[in-house]
Amino acid sequence: MPLKKMIIIGIDCYHDTLQGMRSIAGFVVSKNNHMTRWFSRCIIQDQRQEIVDGLKVCMKAALHVWSKTSVGLPHHILNHREEVGDRQLKTLVNYEIPQFMDSIKSTKQDYSP
Repeated sequence: MPLKKMIIIGIDCYHDTLQGMRSIAGFVVSKNNHMTRWFSRCIIQDQRQEIVDGLKVCMKAALHVWSKTSVGLPHHILNHREEVGDRQLKTLVNYEIPQFMDSIKSTKQDYSP
């Protein structure tokens, strides 16, 4: 049985290395406790960009969708971030985590999942 009121997030980036096209970040998040409904967004980024821009907008939209689907906001947030090398970890923590924190803080006063 899943934790009640928990949102699951998955993030990964695709890089078109053959044609030199831009990178695409995928953002997917559960919309209910049973993880049977999902919300997703794609973010088009610069070529070979692994660190994701636009997470604040994605997270705010995800929390809005969750609140409409599951009544209220989630108590827990679990984020799975795919394919980030050790050398990029510090940058990820300093750049992506603040985007999540800002979106959480701006969602509702005293909201602290």
